[in-house]
Parts: sequence; structure tokens; C-alpha cells
Amino acid sequence: MSTRATLFLLAILAADAAMAYETPQWRAVDVLPPAEQVGIFFTVKDPITTDGLMHQYSLDTKFGPMLAYGHRELQARLREIHALEVASDTNDLDVIADTTRRRVEGTFRTVADAARDPIGLVQGLPRGIVNLFRGTAAQARQFSRSASKAVHEKDNDQHEPSDDPLHDKARRAGQAASRYADHYLGLSADERAWYERLGVDPYTDNEALRRVVRHIARVESATSLGLRFASLPSIPFSGDLQRVMDNVYHEDPAVLRELRREALLGYGLSAEEVDDFESSMVLTPTRQLRLATAAAGLGGVQGRAVFFRQVTRLKSADEADIYVSGVERLTGLHRQHALGAVLPSIRLPGATYADGSGIVVVVAVESLYWTPLVDAGERVLHAGLPATTSAAHLWITGAVSDEAQRQLSARGWHVRDYAFEDSP
Repeated sequence: MSTRATLFLLAILAADAAMAYETPQWRAVDVLPPAEQVGIFFTVKDPITTDGLMHQYSLDTKFGPMLAYGHRELQARLREIHALEVASDTNDLDVIADTTRRRVEGTFRTVADAARDPIGLVQGLPRGIVNLFRGTAAQARQFSRSASKAVHEKDNDQHEPSDDPLHDKARRAGQAASRYADHYLGLSADERAWYERLGVDPYTDNEALRRVVRHIARVESATSLGLRFASLPSIPFSGDLQRVMDNVYHEDPAVLRELRREALLGYGLSAEEVDDFESSMVLTPTRQLRLATAAAGLGGVQGRAVFFRQVTRLKSADEADIYVSGVERLTGLHRQHALGAVLPSIRLPGATYADGSGIVVVVAVESLYWTPLVDAGERVLHAGLPATTSAAHLWITGAVSDEAQRQLSARGWHVRDYAFEDSP
């Protein structure tokens, strides 16, 4: 290595060594309400850490270790744990026949109440539902070991490659579609109804809960229980999300994808790109519908096909959730300050303002700290911005640390934290 190259490398290393990266940690007792710190069947472990974007929670539970990326996912895990808690109460399946002769009565708390008091949510369930869960204790215990396992299977296809690249490509696409259908498209209407009553996304990756609910729905169908779900109020969500979840709970996902296909083709996606989007394992039917709904709300904005191409390239469910949440926020921003065109070369949702006043990029995270991940991500993000950018606005849904604010401002960003708190 030449002397000049050596000096250049040393300068880079010195700059990195001087970088004031943050490594915050918290105790559960300091950042979570009591009901979310510890329960009969779970404990949130200390310390709670962050990758610079989201709090990372590790839980010890009766059903095995679980992880939660961000506070919203922690709340979802707690609802799942307490549903499984009821399921493990007894192994007497006869209670199903005894309790389902009576009509299920009662009301459900709102999602906000469930988040504050997940134990109370389960205790407040109608007794018929509680007893149905009690009848599945053996299944809950059997499936508990799989609660923390990844739900995505590796492709074990043993076929020899073909000499025809088009044939190989079609075969791989078919395999992806088959894996997706096996994992996501097999839910019955009865299963979706149970998830709705429990306030849980039917496409959760909690395999223990998925199997328990599947069992309950099958028992219910086989014994003609006939619970009158229509007599119970739905758990309310807000605005566009309520409409999305209504469709998720009440419509077959295969029907939903057929209904949206024309819209996706209209954005400029090819039929092959639509197939890729519909077969991406990081995109549950819920995330797919959320993204399609958000894109539809960006009327007049050019380049919406970018959202569907970019999200398909993401490698994890966490990335996909941040991306989809960001597009939803862009839709709300568009109602206040018209957007012109989607930014095509970045891995976060962003767009130009229609009036030429600059660009905006949305980072849908709960707290931004200056970590190596955030530093590297910003460099990649900056490299994808248009060369003619006049003003670059970075809208963060949550808090931004002082160090992150300083570093981002030094790189030319106009940073706005809690950017959407006053949005309708």
C-alpha cells in the first residue's frame, strides 16, 4: 500500500474513532408501565437496548423466549402471551361443549385500553371465549417451544438448474408463490374472526398462537358451535387503519390481492413485479394491504410503483414494517402539503414537494439515536438523493437524540422529530 493510501486510511479510521456513537440502555422499570414490565407468564428482561431506530425488547415467557422490535410490537406480544396464558389454563376439552351452549355476551375494551392493561383485556373476555381457550392447553404447551422460532423456511428445492434461464426464473417465482400461499393464504374466516375478537393481527409470526387459534377454529367448525360474532363490537382502530383491518379480518387475502392487482399494474408495475410483491415473505397480507391503501391515498403523486419495488427488496419484517409505516405517514403529509413525485433511489419512503420547495423523507421509528447503523444508513440515504436537492427534510415519527440531531444537521438535513403527532 502506498504512503498516500495509508495516510488516507488512517484519516478515515481516526474520524470513525472520534465519532460520538450512542449506546443507550434502559431498565424496564424506568421506561414501561407496570403492566408491561412483568406478569404471571412473562418478564421483560433488562437491559432494553436500541439499534438507533427502535427499542429492542427481550422477554422471558412461559411459552419460550420472545423478541419485540419497538413498543408497538411489545404490546402485540403481550396480547399474544395473555391469549396463550388463557389457553394453558386447563386441558379439559369438554368445557367447549358445556360453555358454547350459552350465547357469548359481553364487550371488549378498546385497543388503547388493551395496550395499557393487556391482562385486563383477557380477564374481560366473555367466558365462552375464555373456556374455548382453556380447552387447548395441551396444544398450547406442545407449540410453546416454537413461539420464538422464525416463521420463514429456507428454500430446500433440490431441482437441478435448467439450461433455460426463463424456465428457472418461472420455477423460482412459482416456488415463492407456493411458500407464500402455504404460510399466509390458508386462514379460514373462523380463524380471522377469532383474531379480530382478540385484537391480534391474524398474520402474526407467533407460531404458538397461530396453531392454537387454528385448532379452536377447527373444533368450533366441527362441533357447529355457532357463536354469534356479529353481536360483539369490533375493536376500533383509527382512520385508514380501521378500514384496512376491517378488510384483513373479513376478506379472504386471495380476494384482496385480485382486487388490487389492477391498481398495481396501473402504477406501472409489470405483471412479474406484482407477482414478486405478492410473494414476498416479509410482507404479510396485512402489510400488503396497508401499503396498497397508503399508495392509493397519494393521488396525483408520480412514481408510486417505487414503493412496491423497494419494499420487495427488503430483507426483514422489521424493515418492511418501518417502510410501510413511512408510506402511510407520507399519505397524511400529502393531505397537508402536496407531494410531487416519489424519490426512486432511496430505501426509505420519500418524495419531492409539488411546489418545488425540496424533498421529504419519512423515518417511521420511535426514537433515533446516533449509532453505527444510523450513521451508515444516512450515508446510503444521502447518496441516493437527487443532486439538485434544494432542501432535504427528514421527518421522524418519534424522538431524536441531541447527538443525532447535531450529526444530521451537519449533513444538511432539516430534522423534525415527533413530526406527525398533530396529524389527523
